[in-house]
This record gives sequence, C-alpha cells and structure tokens, in this order.
Amino acid sequence: MTLQPPLKPTTIPFEHGAMLINTGASSHGPKPTFEGDLNLENPKQFWYDVEEYLENCDEPTKCKRFKWLLKADSTVEVWYEELPEETKKNWGKLEAAFQTEWVGSKGKQVDGSEMFGLLVEGVPSLGDLLKFETSQGQRIAKHVHWIRETMNLVRKYCVPDMLAEQLPRKLPLPFGKIIPSVKTWDDLNKHVMAIELVKLHEEVLYFQQLQTKHDDGGAREPKNTDTQTIAVSNPKELVKLLNQLNLSTSTPVSHISQPFMYAPPPPQWAGPPAQAFPRYYTAPAPRMTVEERVTLIK
Repeated sequence: MTLQPPLKPTTIPFEHGAMLINTGASSHGPKPTFEGDLNLENPKQFWYDVEEYLENCDEPTKCKRFKWLLKADSTVEVWYEELPEETKKNWGKLEAAFQTEWVGSKGKQVDGSEMFGLLVEGVPSLGDLLKFETSQGQRIAKHVHWIRETMNLVRKYCVPDMLAEQLPRKLPLPFGKIIPSVKTWDDLNKHVMAIELVKLHEEVLYFQQLQTKHDDGGAREPKNTDTQTIAVSNPKELVKLLNQLNLSTSTPVSHISQPFMYAPPPPQWAGPPAQAFPRYYTAPAPRMTVEERVTLIK
C-alpha cells in the first residue's frame, strides 16, 4: 500500500465567489473592561481600547456592546443606567458623555470637607424616603438610588473610609436609626441595601406623625394669662358664669363654695349632738352592812 501525500487545501479566489461577511460583531484584541475606580484605572486608555475592540462594528452594535464592557454592579454601570436612552443609542453622544464624566474628572483633586459637603447634599429628606426613582423603566426605592449615587462619588473620587462613619449622622432620624455603626463605605452600602422597604416606610410614617403632633402643639396660640375682675352679685351667677366659660376639664361646674364675702353664717345646732343617745337614771342600790356582805360571800 502506497501512502499518498495529504491533499493541499484548496482556496477559492474572491473573484470566483468567495464572500467576506461582516456581521457587525467582530472585534480585535482582548476584551477591555471598566469599573469606574479612577485610582486604579485609566478611563482614557479604556476608551482607546474600546474603539479598537469594536473597530469593525457598526454604530448600533457598538452602542449595544458597550454596556457589556462595564463591570456588573459597578460605579460606571450605575452612571450608564442613568443616561438618557437617546445618548445610549448614539455613539457620538455616548463618547461625549463618557469623556465628560470620566476622562475629564481624572486627576481632579477634591479635599475632604468639599467631598463631604457633596455627599451631604445628596442625602434624601424625610419625605423623599417615601418616593421612588425610575431607572431603565424600573422603579427604584429612593434610599437605594441614593446609596448607588453615593458609592458612585466615593469610588470616582476615592473618598476615604473615615467619612463613611460620619455620613449616617446626617441622615434623617428614622433612616439613620436603622443603619448600624459602620467603618467603611462597603459596610454602609451593604447595610443600606439590606433595609426592608416596608420597615423603612413604617418608621418614616410614624416619625412624621410625631412631628405633626409636635408641630400642632407648638402652633397653638398662647393662652391669655391676664386676669380680669368680674363682678358677681350672688354665688348662682358665679356658677353659671364658670359653666359658660367651661373652665372645668372633666365635667361642668355643679357647685362651688360660696365666696367669703357672700357666705351666710354657719348654722347653729340647738339640739343634742349628732352622736348623742339618751341616758336613763337608775337609782343606786342600797349599801349592805358588814354582816350582810360576809353572809353573801359565804
């Protein structure tokens, strides 16, 4: 048996019918990813890598695949979800938004006090905690939206963890009461995301009721403490006047001790005392002689 050499692969020249098909999804080089941590990543270089990776894709495909290059649950993904739909579907507008948000802020220095002020400005009010935000057509609780925006700033500007301990003190009382003491931003993010929405709304509504009661009590007009002298001719008129004024807190005035100047003299009881009882006279027994007593003893 004679071995035959392997057949050479035949190629069809392009002019003889070979076709190059561009599906719009071809890419070059390794897949670039971006998380949004400006302390460890270079957003400008990331965009260069994206342009090279999606070089042969058409514009709609670029816009669609760009989201896949962003790490899940990262700061940059939160930023992307907040973009208008028009920007997400236009590659030029998407590039401009990315350059403004990430490349333009690279190297920007923000001191601790200024950064803390920015974080406090974003704290939701008591009434806002009962509201929802809309993102990607989905309703998101206000406290969840707030912590995502906060973590966006924290990772973007590399905010130190020591500010994470101070921020909960600036939260509305029922909201800050639910969050335990934290040491890092990751701890704060974890505790806020773990809050039950129903429990938070119950705490907020209860606190609002307490505030309403306190405000109603403080808004009452102060009572007039000025005294006014009223001339009354007899005690019955005084009782009638007090009933009209409704000064009693429980029941209307039914009787009142008469004023001294109108009080009649106390009655004088001429009969026997109230606890007295009649005593009847009994004649004393005759005195016995000595002999009679001795006889009685025997």
